[in-house]
Amino acid sequence: MIITPITTKLFQQKIDFKNNLSDYSVYRSPVNTSQPAKDVFLASSNIAFNGKPDFIRKIVRSKKDFKDLAVKKQIPCLYCGRKLSYNDGMVDKWKEQGLFSGSVETFVKTITPYKESLHKTEAEVFKIFEYYAKTNPAQKMDSIIKVLSVHSNKELLKAQKPIFDALIKTSKGLPVENQYKLFELIQKSHYRLKRIPHIEEFSGKETSYKIKKLAKTVSNLKSADKIKRLAALLTVPELKERNTPLDASIIERIKNNIYTNSDIENLHIGVTTHHARKKLYSAILLAIRYEAEKTKRNDIVKLCQEGEKCLQGMPIIGKFSNKSFLYDLEEALEGCNNKNLIIKLHKIAEKLPSSEDNIHAFITKHDNASSETIAVNMLDPSKVTIEHMNPRYYIKLAVSKNNQKSSTQPTYVPDFITDWAISCKRCNNTRQHYDMNEYFKNFDKNNAPNYWKEIISLANEGYFLPEDVKGMLEVFKGQCNIKIDSSALKNSDSI
Repeated sequence: MIITPITTKLFQQKIDFKNNLSDYSVYRSPVNTSQPAKDVFLASSNIAFNGKPDFIRKIVRSKKDFKDLAVKKQIPCLYCGRKLSYNDGMVDKWKEQGLFSGSVETFVKTITPYKESLHKTEAEVFKIFEYYAKTNPAQKMDSIIKVLSVHSNKELLKAQKPIFDALIKTSKGLPVENQYKLFELIQKSHYRLKRIPHIEEFSGKETSYKIKKLAKTVSNLKSADKIKRLAALLTVPELKERNTPLDASIIERIKNNIYTNSDIENLHIGVTTHHARKKLYSAILLAIRYEAEKTKRNDIVKLCQEGEKCLQGMPIIGKFSNKSFLYDLEEALEGCNNKNLIIKLHKIAEKLPSSEDNIHAFITKHDNASSETIAVNMLDPSKVTIEHMNPRYYIKLAVSKNNQKSSTQPTYVPDFITDWAISCKRCNNTRQHYDMNEYFKNFDKNNAPNYWKEIISLANEGYFLPEDVKGMLEVFKGQCNIKIDSSALKNSDSI
């Protein structure tokens, strides 16, 4: 008896209108039917299975299927070409099992089978952990990084100095007010880099960003969610507007989101709004600190303590961050009309070594981090993600009669399997919605052909419908001018 492929009732689910950075995994290709599908299998009569006629494979039809297959077969990243061997579920499981807070020996032993997926800087850090796993196996990762940070901080300062010198030299063309703001920013960065105590203005946005990022590494999911929810309160717009009186409803809403036993109801509203805001910020930080202490996350506790000191006008030993510097640079240049000079300054600042491309920057960044944070930040960039070859949306510009841009509106692209590819998280996030041709210039020209060779091979083994892979290749061709040989794809004309 000949068994034919069951392909007539594949389903088409609703479209995900999230952007390219998100990774939602239950959507299907544009097959013209509204009937829900059951599990789809192919037998050997129509598709070759490498000489195994009785072998049955499940066809990829969701993002989860695709990512699971990528891990199983170690499909290479479309861009950087490194073979990907673990996904977000595996990292979450390791975190919940307490692997990251244990000994460096146990961590190295568990992660070794996946180390080839790590990016360059993270791989260099892993080599250090491998050394300590042999020489001091019981030690934890956070204590190792702390020891190494003294030397790494000195090396990082050497690498940053010429870039800051170039910024100061180039800033001479700025208006006096912008020059002053930039000088203040560089001075603050100098204090942070050299660990010199200094007074800083409290930034709810920066503090919230740092806390939420650390909360992602908290093993207790309930505590992690609560910390992230509380951190979001630090960015309530009404708290930032110093000259606008606080409305009683705003205070009540924030109070109810913190905890019931609070003295926030005693805040004075109106004239002393600055004092009220400080008390609100303090109450939020206290609640976050309490939750962090329960989970023994001293790195989050320290951030809350630093925030409270900033609110009280006390000196702190801040921590330098490339992202924070670039954000502050943008604010320092506000009001300057010399666009060419602004672009030039930004290009100089972007050369600052980061934790993605410099091992000393990675170590310095994590000198007070928990072992959980260090491990997650090592593994996270190389996790399997679904890349949308056609960016999830494009911006449609409404142009007025005088050729001035009057408004922008995102137009979303349908989310079908023919648009999906496998990418590591770092490459996916870095590309975002930028032109694929330009982005590929950063990588080996053979990476894309090697990727498609693997996908075509898996299709011929029965993991994909040939028409789905053909559709993927058509989308890729529409986005990129790299030539791909598709002649090996069975049951489909070459593209």
